[in-house]
Amino acid sequence: MLKLTSLQYRTFAKGALERFIDRLSERLPEQWPEESERLGPERVHSAAETAVKQAIELGFRTESDVARFAHLAFAFRSMRFHELPWAEPIMREEGLQPRVRMNRLFEAGLAALRAEETRT
Repeated sequence: MLKLTSLQYRTFAKGALERFIDRLSERLPEQWPEESERLGPERVHSAAETAVKQAIELGFRTESDVARFAHLAFAFRSMRFHELPWAEPIMREEGLQPRVRMNRLFEAGLAALRAEETRT
C-alpha cells in the first residue's frame, strides 16, 4: 500500500492550488474582458491568486465557492468587497457553513450590482 508523507500531501495540495489558480485566471477574461484587458494577463493571474488566497483565509473551501469569491472581486473591482455594507453582515454572521455564506454573499452581490445598474 502506498503511504504519503505530510510533505508529499502538502506538495500535492500546492500543485492542485496552483493549477486551480491557473485555470481560474484563464477563465476570468472570458467573463470580465474589459477588466482583464485593463489589467493584462500577469495582473489577472496575480488578482486571481490574491482572491483565491483571501477566500481560503475567509473559510471558503470548495473550488466553486472560491471561484465565486474571485468573480465577486472582479465584479466589484475590489479584493475587499466582502467589507462593503451589503456584504459585511453576511461575513459577520456566526455559525454559517461556508457554502451557505457564499450563497448568501453571491446573491447579495448580484442584488447590489443590479441596484447599481438601475442607478446609472
